[in-house]
Order: sequence, then structure tokens, then C-alpha cells
Amino acid sequence: MSRRLITGFIVIVFALLAFGGQAAANPTYASATISVTFNGGDQYTVTLGNFGVPTGADESINLSVTYGAPSGLRGTPALAAAVAKAESYTFVPDTDGNHTAVVHVTQSGTIYFTATGHPSGKTASTSVVHPGAGGKAATAASQKSGAGDDLATTGASIAGPVVIGVLALAAGLALLFFGTRGVRRKGVKYQQ
Repeated sequence: MSRRLITGFIVIVFALLAFGGQAAANPTYASATISVTFNGGDQYTVTLGNFGVPTGADESINLSVTYGAPSGLRGTPALAAAVAKAESYTFVPDTDGNHTAVVHVTQSGTIYFTATGHPSGKTASTSVVHPGAGGKAATAASQKSGAGDDLATTGASIAGPVVIGVLALAAGLALLFFGTRGVRRKGVKYQQ
């Protein structure tokens, strides 16, 4: 009788572990977004979204505008000058965490726009290739990250193999404890 109770307890524990699921660490909220529209000349309209949501009050957004180095320059005074011309802006979003602003750029080439919310920690970034006078800007895909975002999924799911392993273990334990009892009851004697 005690073997049956122990076996039943082990099977129940493994079943709860296998099918219990996971508790959510924190709820998922919308990622911060950034989009950049070329207005012509040296002007871009920067649209920021979902900053401060759900934290809400007292959120500010810091927008950093940095410039890529001119091609072919590595560790030169021109590279140092390009990096030194980074600009920073601070905005207060509306109650929905959104803000739109016009930004003036000072260089041609690749321009990186990175927005960071404070205190939410949400960030979003994108880059454009600024053509200089008379051209059309090309926008790169934006990247998003921040508080409450889902983590990247890598590798394969182990849920299936774990469930199969637990079921195989439970079946083996059941056969071990319940399968040998019938042999002993029939009085089968082993020869030496």
C-alpha cells in the first residue's frame, strides 16, 4: 500500500511540473517606436510613440542624433569631429507616450536617431542616409527595445521532450512497482 502511495505521489508531482505552465514575470506592454520622415533640406520629422506607457507621469524622452563617419576614415581627426557633432534633444510626451518634433541635421551620410525614455527605460532607434542638398533620404528599419519587451527566442523548445521524458519515467516507475507484484504473488520461485 505504501508503494502505491509513493508512486502515486511521484506521478502527481511530475505531472504538475510538466503541465503546470509558467508564471508571467511582468505583463507585456507595447514597445517604444520611432519613425523619421525627410522634409527636405536638413529637416526631419521624428515621431516617437509608446514612451512612458504604462508608467505615465513624469516621463521624458531623450533623442540623440549621431552621425556616421565619412567613408574611409578610421581614427582620424575627421572621425573625431563627426562623432563630436552629436546632438541631443529632450521632449515631454503626451499622456499616450507620443511626441512629434522637427530636427535639423548638420551632416550628410548616415544619421542615427536613438530615443530613450526616462524613467521607463524604453528605447527605439533608426538610421537614415542623408543625401545632402537636393537628394532624397533613405530610411533604415527601426529597432525597438525597452521595459516589458519580450526577450528574443533562440534555440528549440524543450517542452515536448520534457513531457515525453516525464511520461516515460512515470510509466517506468509504474511498471517497476506494480508489474513485479504479480510475479511475486503467483509464487514463482527462482532456481539457483
